[in-house]
Amino acid sequence: MVDFYKLISETTTPLFRIMARSSNGGFSNNISCVHIGSGYILTVYHHLLDITTIDRINTSDFKKIIQNANLQEKALIEKYYIPAQGGLFYLLTFPQVANPTEAQNLQNEIMQLPPVFNKLGFDPSIKSYYDKGYLSPTLVIQLKEKGFYGSLGLHAKFESDGKYLNEVDNLNRHTYLIDLDLVQGFPEYDLAIYKMQNIGEDAIDKIPFIEACASLLNFGKSSPLYILQGSPNDFGLGHMLNNAEIEGIVDHFGIYQTPLGTHAGKSDGARYLSRNYFKFGSSGSPYISYVESEDKFYVSAIQSEACPIQMSINGDRSNNAQYTHALASPLFNIREALERLKLKLAA
Repeated sequence: MVDFYKLISETTTPLFRIMARSSNGGFSNNISCVHIGSGYILTVYHHLLDITTIDRINTSDFKKIIQNANLQEKALIEKYYIPAQGGLFYLLTFPQVANPTEAQNLQNEIMQLPPVFNKLGFDPSIKSYYDKGYLSPTLVIQLKEKGFYGSLGLHAKFESDGKYLNEVDNLNRHTYLIDLDLVQGFPEYDLAIYKMQNIGEDAIDKIPFIEACASLLNFGKSSPLYILQGSPNDFGLGHMLNNAEIEGIVDHFGIYQTPLGTHAGKSDGARYLSRNYFKFGSSGSPYISYVESEDKFYVSAIQSEACPIQMSINGDRSNNAQYTHALASPLFNIREALERLKLKLAA
């Protein structure tokens, strides 16, 4: 009997999340990813183009931003970024506001900062903030039981290193944080490889992984294929495995657009056209093939995006709350890169 449960159990699943962590411990961005062994993490590239608001700016960057600002933009920036010690400007944080309207107004104003930064020539994307050191990519692992995959010794190491969070938002989970480094991005294929940093091999060996398969998949229901993604809720916990089917292969071309509507390069190359249930926000989730002769699972592709052509309702695609087709990035697009990392690949 095929052991599907190990793919969704939190102590054996290779599915995780990457979040952008700031110096004050806050988080932004949230993307699914998969551990493919030896501390290497695979996900999509396009999450690096998301925009966010950072909690601090150094004096040099602040001066670059403010020098071209008009009076209205300058007033907005100086309202929310306050000078502090160490040559930094910190984002003003407000105590909890009881009035919902006032709280929403404050949030709306803060959300205007990234577009203003962009207009003034300061890139507010996740990748830009990674490059500048304002944010750092972080692997998030959450477990019900205290102990890093059963090891209290490793738990103590995470705690002493400040990489352990207890009972985050009352979720009844022990949260472990692992630094990541972006090894290589492949914007044309919408794939990105990260490597775990500042962590011992003894800890890496505890983290479940799934080997990669960089071969072309067969089409149709005769070739078992599944998508491993987060459970259908908004809490970031739980995992779901469901059937998927490759209906075709696409020589894809598209233009990346940032949330600000600006162009940020192109996506170009092979994609699988898959038919399956997928939740919104499932980008980065692995498509998993099963080889019966080996009784083994492999990750063969990564969920990239909803297929741009979908069913319309009364001529309006926005009314369709459940898309049925997705584009997935095959790993054969990056076979050479995976081989250079000396990762074990399926035959």
